[in-house]
Amino acid sequence: MVNIQKHPLNNHTQKINMSIQMKMEIMQIIRLQFGLPETVSKLESSNSFNTEKILKAVTDSEKAIENIPQSIKQLKLTAVETIQPADVTALKKKVQLLEDEIQSLKSQLQTEKGNNVLLQEQFNSAIKHEDTRNQIKLMVSSNNNEIDFKSKRLEEKNEEITQLASSLNIVKKKLDEAQDEILQLNQIYRHPLMKQHHALFKRK
Repeated sequence: MVNIQKHPLNNHTQKINMSIQMKMEIMQIIRLQFGLPETVSKLESSNSFNTEKILKAVTDSEKAIENIPQSIKQLKLTAVETIQPADVTALKKKVQLLEDEIQSLKSQLQTEKGNNVLLQEQFNSAIKHEDTRNQIKLMVSSNNNEIDFKSKRLEEKNEEITQLASSLNIVKKKLDEAQDEILQLNQIYRHPLMKQHHALFKRK
């Protein structure tokens, strides 16, 4: 069979409960003492006035009053028995543990506050970087739009140049044909037969 030892704090709690119970009993006796005149007054004013009841109430109150010192003495003894060195030591250890825990929590809280400040700074920095990235994105998007616009304009200009080059080639071709025709006409005009024919035409 396993022997289960009661925790000192449990014994301490039981003793405190006993002390509270005794205090309640003493308060009941005191209330009985101070309630005696009211009880006598009620008995005297009632139709069923009975001297024996009054005497019994007085006797009970006297006995209760006589028991008050003994009850107080017992209460003091119980209080002394309630707080034992082992209980005090256990309570001190408990208090020390709680104080250590409080200090640890304070330290953790301070650390968390520091971490919170760092996180806030990082968050603000991230927001600034995000704003910068958004601005860069807008600039890049604007530049891309400008590039697209200029690329289209360049394509249009290239097409115009191609058309002009084609027209120029046609004009050059016609010019070459005209020059060839002029050259041929000059050659025909300078031919000896043409000169003789021209001389005869003048004589006539």
